[in-house]
Amino acid sequence: MIGAGVAVGAGRQKYVTYVNLACYYLVGIPSGIFLGYVVGLQVKGVWLGMIFGIFVQTCVLAIMTMRTDWDQQVSSSLKRLNRWVEPEFTGRNQTSPKE
Repeated sequence: MIGAGVAVGAGRQKYVTYVNLACYYLVGIPSGIFLGYVVGLQVKGVWLGMIFGIFVQTCVLAIMTMRTDWDQQVSSSLKRLNRWVEPEFTGRNQTSPKE
């Protein structure tokens, strides 16, 4: 789940949503149903299926994190931050402290 926080922090909320939906609803639940009812593992199979879905989610988010260009992320976050921070005044009218 740390990978989801990293991806959200990098501004990839939409992709994290898609990964979560796919891993839980397209991987975890079907494999849980298969292991629980078809294979006959019952509740243990349902849990194993959900754990498998979480494992796939972790792998996908880890790949997304490794492929992230962190220099570009720093640059874009500094641009967003500078919208809220006033630049330092460096003009001619700057007064110096009196001695």
